[in-house]
Amino acid sequence: MVSRNSAYARKVEEEARRFFHDAAGVLRREMGWLEQLRWSAHILNLGTLDSDPWVGQPYMVLEFMPYGTLDSFVLEMRRRDEYIPNRVFWSFFLCPARACAAMAYPPIEPNWAVTNDLRLETPLQGIQPQALAHRDVHTRTARIPTKAEEVDEDDVENYDDVQNLQDYRSPEGDRNPGIDHNILAFGRVMANALKPGNRLMQLHECHDAVQDTDVRPDLDGDLRVLVERCLATEPLNRPAIGELVAACYAAVYTKDSAFYAEEKDGQFETDGYLLLIMQRYLYDADSTQLAGASGAR
Repeated sequence: MVSRNSAYARKVEEEARRFFHDAAGVLRREMGWLEQLRWSAHILNLGTLDSDPWVGQPYMVLEFMPYGTLDSFVLEMRRRDEYIPNRVFWSFFLCPARACAAMAYPPIEPNWAVTNDLRLETPLQGIQPQALAHRDVHTRTARIPTKAEEVDEDDVENYDDVQNLQDYRSPEGDRNPGIDHNILAFGRVMANALKPGNRLMQLHECHDAVQDTDVRPDLDGDLRVLVERCLATEPLNRPAIGELVAACYAAVYTKDSAFYAEEKDGQFETDGYLLLIMQRYLYDADSTQLAGASGAR
């Protein structure tokens, strides 16, 4: 047992105090942001208890995800040597793209008298976007960046310039540090989905993965370029938020089984195959196997 007076124990206590010194304030701020984003379909919603059944007793409420995570789905598909269609990756990409739009343009409450469709997150013309950024796309809190990220010119030369990402620059589009951060973060999510493993890849590893055609040789070229652009070192080389959402929407709704029919693995892009893997590895998934899945092919 480490003594409470040891140098290590004092260091841990100091770091804990620094991190939690305003824990209540941090929680209140996060609840405020989530309340503002409550009409977004792709942002975590707050839950409420009508009554407190455990008055005076400590308890913890955890997030419940009935169909698992993107990571568990991809790893299980890899473990079973199943093909993940381009159409599925496009659908994956549309979800974080809409989340990015929601953080910049929080949706208003739908008119329930005329629609049952929850909260389609859409970039709005003529409205100044918020600079709300997701601090960590998995577990941490949201924050407002106070300054633009620093750009490493060597990384621009070694990645952006090599991929000619400046040639894809959007002529216009709302940008701010929050939007830039979110697009980069979700680009990393997509890179890790394309090459899953036991840990999340660092940014330079994501750069290598999306450039390596051996990782997914049959990946839709438009999808690869869009992920590459989201990972750009120079924020101006990343897609504008409106462009990102529009590109994902267009792919989801126009790149159907007929579009991929002539591809080498076109038989895996059919509606029937998509329904099969969604049912088998999502809705009917063995949660024990998903929790224990590790490694990637």
